[in-house]
Amino acid sequence: MTNELKSLPPILPDGSVVIYNVRRYGTAGRFYHWVHAACMMLFISTGWQIYTREVIFADMQTIRLLHITLGIFIIFWDLLFQPLILLIDGHFKDVIPTFTDVRDLVVMLLCALRLLDDSHYPHYDFYDPQLGVYVRKYHPGQKFLSISDMAAMLFMAITGIGLAEMQQAGSTGIMGFLATINSIYMPIFLGLGINIRFIHFLIFVFFTITTFFHIYFALIPQNIHRLKAMITGKEVVR
Repeated sequence: MTNELKSLPPILPDGSVVIYNVRRYGTAGRFYHWVHAACMMLFISTGWQIYTREVIFADMQTIRLLHITLGIFIIFWDLLFQPLILLIDGHFKDVIPTFTDVRDLVVMLLCALRLLDDSHYPHYDFYDPQLGVYVRKYHPGQKFLSISDMAAMLFMAITGIGLAEMQQAGSTGIMGFLATINSIYMPIFLGLGINIRFIHFLIFVFFTITTFFHIYFALIPQNIHRLKAMITGKEVVR
């Protein structure tokens, strides 16, 4: 965006609205997102085939190998590459939840339940044409979901590696040392006697549900311009 465009006021004296075509997502961020999306869809698909033992393509050994490979790749992709991109783009602190985000989530819930008027709905993700930056770029829900995704991905990896080693010793290479967790119940489920396989399945359900909602919110009319920005990098802001 040019300096001349930055200097324009958002509303002209005659009441007309200035339209900005601004950079919302960088190339690295978009590359990360679409690689992650493709891997997650295939990861969920192969996981479901292993769980149901109904193979859609190839054979079970190939599906299991692909599932393990994708799982290890996604772990490094999400826990190493994503934070690196956020640091490069200068948005790392923007995705860390704050006490204000907790308060805003409560207010949003009350608004959704019609216990508060929509005028109380917190304002977020708006573009400041004077500064040339987005203010509160990420929804509070996005922040908490991002953190929970990372935690869930870590538990998915630990339980998945353990299950893979139980099926075929040495199949996960140097990560096989985590196989011993198969004999350990997670403390929170100890009293219920729920094992690692069930925890792995619950995390699968979590990712499936959040993926569905992610796609839904990306496709609704209010957010379609942001979906386009994830492809082109640019967003039209009024």
